[in-house]
Amino acid sequence: MLFKPSIPRFLVVSSIPVALLAVLLLRSSLNPFGRV
Repeated sequence: MLFKPSIPRFLVVSSIPVALLAVLLLRSSLNPFGRV
């Protein structure tokens, strides 16, 4: 892994669910009728 030691691990872990939420919001906004 090419993670710099200056980047805290909790910052990377906390950014993962934020990215997932952003993807879900983008998918729901682009395809409002695609919810299953």
